[in-house]
Amino acid sequence: MGHKLREGGPLLYDHVQLVKDSQGLNGTQRVLLDYVISEDECAELKAVANVVSTAGDGYHGATSPHTPYEKFEGATVLRTLQYGYEGKILLRSARLFYEVSDRARKIIESYFMLNSTLHFSYTHLVCRTALAGRHDDRSDLSHPIHADNCLINFKTSQCSRRSPAYTSRDYSALLYLNEDFEGGEFIFTEKDGKTLTASLKPRCGRMVGFSSGGENPHGVRAVTSGQRCAVGMWFTLDPQHQEPDMLKAAEILRSLDSLQPQDGPPAGSSNHKEEL
Repeated sequence: MGHKLREGGPLLYDHVQLVKDSQGLNGTQRVLLDYVISEDECAELKAVANVVSTAGDGYHGATSPHTPYEKFEGATVLRTLQYGYEGKILLRSARLFYEVSDRARKIIESYFMLNSTLHFSYTHLVCRTALAGRHDDRSDLSHPIHADNCLINFKTSQCSRRSPAYTSRDYSALLYLNEDFEGGEFIFTEKDGKTLTASLKPRCGRMVGFSSGGENPHGVRAVTSGQRCAVGMWFTLDPQHQEPDMLKAAEILRSLDSLQPQDGPPAGSSNHKEEL
């Protein structure tokens, strides 16, 4: 990874609470935090997700990329800002998606005591919804066991840093928006893809962060009822691999900030709360 592995740095925000560190999660470069965002922020972002997300986003339109029993929907910050600018959602809500993601990035960078800046590699507002019908006996996973920057061979426990893995990703974080669903636990395993090392139940404001390599195989258990929403974030230490959508979003927000004091918000950005 090119830097000394450390953890336990400041959490930066008074409301953020350390739940478990790597030792508590039976692994390396792992952390579980609570109260990263408030209940109001969770509710606002979940409402945004249900307006702006499209089925199969990020998976070339495959409505159910990992399992036939769920619907997968997602949206980037840039699309969310576009909806805000067009007045389809509150511009404030679109901005919240960006600000929450950046808050998470700063926390991960600080907690893991990185000596260089973490950049966004990809950011995704994601909901997984159980399809109608009883599927309590499901043995499939909502998201199969994988590592984020390499391809795991579960027989040899080797992880090859090559395409189609996103090899430039260094750290990952998932920030949960709700808990009113069944199933959907986030799990870490050994490199065999079977031996469980930790199982985490999502809840509003809870965030799991970890290094993106083969040391952290992970997946999502089946969502058997309801809708599970989260902000998924992947980070890189290499500025050449920054997410273009996030750079563009930051540029748009800076432009809006420079306009707002004298011109006010863009037309139509403050009167569409009912559409959420």
